[in-house]
Amino acid sequence: MTNLGKALAEEFGGQGPRVNTISPGPVWTDLWTSAGGPGDLLARRAGSELAEFKDRLPASVGLSTGEFADPAEIAALVMFLASGKVANMSGADLVIDGGMMKTV
Repeated sequence: MTNLGKALAEEFGGQGPRVNTISPGPVWTDLWTSAGGPGDLLARRAGSELAEFKDRLPASVGLSTGEFADPAEIAALVMFLASGKVANMSGADLVIDGGMMKTV
């Protein structure tokens, strides 16, 4: 998606539209908190129940903030981009992953 966003920004940027992408890391949703989900699988691998493991889950997937993103954080970023407050931003990939990506 990042490459597609950059290509669209390059191709159509002079015509007015601004194209940016958002790359979220783990978001605190039912996917992570439900039985059989990735959080449950990680808890089992650690020899624990999900209810006990939830507090350790962010660190177990490498989040340096120690927290998963809340869905409202992602929505706030979308609203910010849609607001027009950064009208000259185009072709950017905004990463909101709690410090999970450790590359430059």
